[in-house]
Amino acid sequence: MDLTQTQSLLDHLDISGSTLELAEPPKKLAVLGLPWDTSEETLRAYFAQFGPLEIAEIMKDRYTGKSRGFGFVTFCDSGCAQRALAAEHTIDGRRCEAKVALPKGEPTPPRTTRIFVARIPPTVTESQF
Repeated sequence: MDLTQTQSLLDHLDISGSTLELAEPPKKLAVLGLPWDTSEETLRAYFAQFGPLEIAEIMKDRYTGKSRGFGFVTFCDSGCAQRALAAEHTIDGRRCEAKVALPKGEPTPPRTTRIFVARIPPTVTESQF
C-alpha cells in the first residue's frame, strides 16, 4: 500500500482510543452465531423486516459447502442497518449477533496492554519505578 492509498484509507476512518468509527454510516453487517442449517433465503427474509437488502449471504466452507455459522447482510440504506444493529435477533430458534462489518484489510483498533504490579513497598516512589 503506497502513501496515497494509506492517506485515502485514513480519510475514511477515525481511530480514537480503542474504538474504530467509520466516517460513513455502515450498511453492511456481519451476522454471527447462525444455526448451521439457516439458508440465505431465511437470512434475507429475517433481516428484510428492518428494510430492503442488497445482499444476504452465508459464508460456507470451501471444501464441504457447509455453513460456517456466520454471514453478511448489506442494506440499501444505513438507517435500516442501524435499526438492525439496535435489535436483538433470534434466527431459526437461535440467538444471533449483528455487528458492523469492517471491509477486509482495514486496521483493527489498537489494543492497550496493562501490567499489574503487586507488593510494592510503600516507600517506593514513582520516580524509582
